[in-house]
Amino acid sequence: RSFRASVLPSLIRHVIRPNAGYGCDYYVHFDTAVTDAFNGRSDRGGALDPTEILSLKRAVLAVHRENDQQSPLPTVVFCNTTPAEFQQLYRTLLHRLDTETTNDGRHLIFQATAHESYTHQTIVNIIKMWHSQRSVWNLMERNTRGIHYSRVALLRSDVVYMTPVDVYDVTNPTTTTTTRHSSQSQQPSDPQLDTRNEIAIVPTFARFPVNDRMMMGPYDALQIWAAGRFARLDRHAAFLQRHPQYEGDGLHSERFLHHTLFPAIRRAGIEIRGKASLCFLRVRADHS
Repeated sequence: RSFRASVLPSLIRHVIRPNAGYGCDYYVHFDTAVTDAFNGRSDRGGALDPTEILSLKRAVLAVHRENDQQSPLPTVVFCNTTPAEFQQLYRTLLHRLDTETTNDGRHLIFQATAHESYTHQTIVNIIKMWHSQRSVWNLMERNTRGIHYSRVALLRSDVVYMTPVDVYDVTNPTTTTTTRHSSQSQQPSDPQLDTRNEIAIVPTFARFPVNDRMMMGPYDALQIWAAGRFARLDRHAAFLQRHPQYEGDGLHSERFLHHTLFPAIRRAGIEIRGKASLCFLRVRADHS
């Protein structure tokens, strides 16, 4: 999705450079599909070059050389999934999501029938996202250096980052000044860093009712975020059956987080905090 031309410059400016001092490593999963079909959500589709993402390694190492000549080189590792591999892995699950009904047989439990924009392809795309998150988490866990990471960020590679993403910065605007023509937030003079590693951060835009597009924070929170979704599918189905008012939510992405995943993270003793300054825009295959 226009990675080299649009995404990579924003990653260098707003992700790689702000975090260079932390000694971050980078683990990446990508889909090898070479076309992006129209999906009905203002996406015209187009040709893809999945190998563009490999240029991330050169960028990470270049920033490291600019800032630090002494510490070990960052790890940058990739893994991928072909469309055929995805279908083989998830054919049975996708059939279940399409056909499983509530106990009374009246409703398809995983179909988001209350949300008109959700189609069969939407559910497929959600499972692709879950697979990508779990794949990159497993790749990180298998790292050859034997490192246990205490702070992790799960970021998208199909967006342009408009503002800095510092993995420890939990600063939020403290006051809002309103005039006739604008509303202006004022930041504290010094950033607030989560030095005790107790807070998971999510964006505050596009909340339906929460934002599902990224998280950064303590290892335990991100383990649930990235690798704990499939294991909680039955728990989510049970929740929907206990609360008929949510039946039409099905596998709605943000509502799955709100009802099932975020409570699990909070039960692990981790605060989830929205960060208003995080902003990024999705890019498409046609560079729009």
